[in-house]
Amino acid sequence: MYRYETPIEKPRSSKYGSNYWIFQSRKVRRRVAVFSNLEYENILTLEMNPEIE
Repeated sequence: MYRYETPIEKPRSSKYGSNYWIFQSRKVRRRVAVFSNLEYENILTLEMNPEIE
């Protein structure tokens, strides 16, 4: 069904100012890691929208 069934692990950036968010997604049923506030806000928008499965 999905192109990727397992997450692609990427090393965390050690660059100053980089944010790192980890949370459990109910829609993809796994742990999600994002690397910026913009990515975090976008994934939260998708998670909270009931029209998106």
